[in-house]
Amino acid sequence: MAELFAGCDEALHHTRGAAVGIAVIDHKTGMLTHAGVGNTRAVVVGGKTAHLDSTAGIVGAGYRRLVLEAVPFMADDLVVMVTDGIKQKFDFADFAAMGGTDLQRLAENILQDWSRETDDAAVLVFKKTAK
Repeated sequence: MAELFAGCDEALHHTRGAAVGIAVIDHKTGMLTHAGVGNTRAVVVGGKTAHLDSTAGIVGAGYRRLVLEAVPFMADDLVVMVTDGIKQKFDFADFAAMGGTDLQRLAENILQDWSRETDDAAVLVFKKTAK
């Protein structure tokens, strides 16, 4: 994952830079590995809730360190990743419970109800389904 961030940092060098969060799911081991730089957050909601934070910095302007966090990611677990355009008070678990199977609607509801009018916002929602 460090190579992904290094490539993004190099590609964004001549821009304002960006906040970046990346989650990699290993279906064989049942683990989700997350790293983020800048104002991004992620949460895994399911059997257990895991909040995954990012380190300070801007991809494209250099960053000091990258912290990888690995958590279990089982069938029917949900991962929600957001940028800082989503308010900090946002309760991931409440929205995940409402999400059901319509992940597009869940992402739209998060953007509609919790985005800041003065900032850009991004939301990614993914649910692991049983085979």
